[in-house]
Amino acid sequence: MAFNFSLLFRTLFKSVAAYHKTGARFTFRRALFLILSPIFYFLVESITWFCFSLDDIFFREYRDIVIKKPVFIVGYPRSGTTFLHRLCARDIQTFTALGMWEILFAPSITQKKILRFVGSCDRKLGAPLRRSISAFEKRLPLE
Repeated sequence: MAFNFSLLFRTLFKSVAAYHKTGARFTFRRALFLILSPIFYFLVESITWFCFSLDDIFFREYRDIVIKKPVFIVGYPRSGTTFLHRLCARDIQTFTALGMWEILFAPSITQKKILRFVGSCDRKLGAPLRRSISAFEKRLPLE
């Protein structure tokens, strides 16, 4: 899918020019976020697409997988869809489900392998990376 640059620039422009309509103040943090978020997004997307191309080189078998009877869980909020999803995700023989970390940080096979390797190295070293991520998450505002 092609990236919509026009929408990105319109949204950024409105975030700067029409911020007074939102009721939010235009602060240094907001300006910094508006500058850094597209850069971070393009960096993550570039890495992801590079890893997708590596998947085609190293893990070509994924294209041969046939999904016979897909199950889609769709429903109204607070109707039990999350519970059903988690229940199905436990049955790894029948179903496969993506975790949020896979969707955001590792949509390609190569990225999953790299992150799992980093995780195993981190565990062997006493989990300093995991502890620093947890400490960072605790410092984030809950808003």
